[in-house]
Amino acid sequence: MGWMKQIYVMCQDGTFDQEFTQKYKEALVNEKNSMYFDGMLITMDQAAGIAMLAKDVNKAFPNKET
Repeated sequence: MGWMKQIYVMCQDGTFDQEFTQKYKEALVNEKNSMYFDGMLITMDQAAGIAMLAKDVNKAFPNKET
């Protein structure tokens, strides 16, 4: 599954915060240059892009449970 679709699915099933957001915030606090997402090492610039994409997904396709 491609990353964009995976991020959409994770946002819809409520696992995005657990799988990405918490790790992203932790990496920012610890001033890391990279982090792991879905088993791949990504830069913090890439992580910021993923966070922005997830924010847009949540705006465009609100979770049905909320």
